[in-house]
Amino acid sequence: MSKKTLRLLLVVFPILFLGLMVYLFINFQKKKVIADQLKNIPSFNLQTIDGNNFTTANLESDKYKVLIYFSPECHFCQGEAEELT
Repeated sequence: MSKKTLRLLLVVFPILFLGLMVYLFINFQKKKVIADQLKNIPSFNLQTIDGNNFTTANLESDKYKVLIYFSPECHFCQGEAEELT
């Protein structure tokens, strides 16, 4: 390699490495903020398939949750909800 190419590489690689590190740090911070926001579920009141009320008070605080919403007007959604239960 020529000296000119070597000098260019010595300048470009540290800049690319620094840029990559800044990019990864910013993305990590964004993900952390989103994860913190998802820890607090807003209060809600839903009706289950059985007709019972389901609120945030019914959720266990020490477990992960998945809420699946099905449209009450959609007969395909109602059938899928019946299959899941």
